[in-house]
Amino acid sequence: MTNTQLTPHDALDVLVSAGTDHHPFDRVMRWMESWVAGRKDRGQPVAVLAQRGTSLPPDGIDSAELVDHDTLMAAMERAVLVVCHGGPATIMDARASGRVPIVVPRRKHLGEHVDDHQVLFARTLAERGQIVLAETEVALHRALDDGLERPDAFRVGETHYLELSDTLLRFEQVVERTLEQHGRRRRGALQVMLVCSTGGHLAQLYRLKRWWQRHDRSWVTFDKADARSLLRGEDVTLAYHPTTRSPVNLARNLWLALRLLGRRRPDIVISNGAGVAVPFFWVARWLRIPTAYIEVYDRIDLTTLTGRLCAPFTSTFMVQWPEQQRLYRDTVLVGRLL
Repeated sequence: MTNTQLTPHDALDVLVSAGTDHHPFDRVMRWMESWVAGRKDRGQPVAVLAQRGTSLPPDGIDSAELVDHDTLMAAMERAVLVVCHGGPATIMDARASGRVPIVVPRRKHLGEHVDDHQVLFARTLAERGQIVLAETEVALHRALDDGLERPDAFRVGETHYLELSDTLLRFEQVVERTLEQHGRRRRGALQVMLVCSTGGHLAQLYRLKRWWQRHDRSWVTFDKADARSLLRGEDVTLAYHPTTRSPVNLARNLWLALRLLGRRRPDIVISNGAGVAVPFFWVARWLRIPTAYIEVYDRIDLTTLTGRLCAPFTSTFMVQWPEQQRLYRDTVLVGRLL
């Protein structure tokens, strides 16, 4: 891991984050290079830091392959503007830092991702005013110039924090109702097991921190940089990955679920996917342990494979968008975690 340390007094105009996906995102780095060079030629230099992932280092910009989560959040909070890819975890972090991010979605045909879900997701968020969308180099440069002239227009409004509080309250109520239906209502702290993939899945469950930090919890996730950073000091069991089209890892995670759930018997298992959730929901159903599934934020108009596989086995199926209620039966709308 490469790390860039920024001291608190560092001035920072733009923080760029390409996330931790293994696909390179050279396009956004080239676009940032040309914008920085243009500003310099006009006598308007800017301070930019880029977390580039597997992308090539951009010329004229300080960059790091990976930055630990605390450092990244501190940089976002100092930056005037945040530019990022269309991953929900990075968008969540930007908005949590009080910034409306300028989002350049990754594209499949350019080898930047496995599909084009970031494009559809980013366009939806732009329509709802939660991001500024930049699908071309010209649009990115225009948004950056506009943001430096009108930084207040790129700040998250107070309603964002109120909506998140409402979501957390509804989530807690749904969990309590689920436990009551299974005769597991109890006073005091619960034994909670949180199961998820890394990336956007982990970021969304992490947003429930105000709830889960009050309980005795354990995590099941993958050994990746964001998990090591976010879950430092937590009780974490590492699952096997990749889970997509891997019968071997499915069998390994099934055996892991049998061992963990059989030994720990938590009051409830909570997950939002992806594939690692499936064997844990199968085993929890067999052991009569209540489960709660939360459909991910970034699949609004289409079902997810994990959602379809977990729906028949979960005690409660929660969604974040009204549109998702048309995709699954017997769901509960709790609101958005982003």
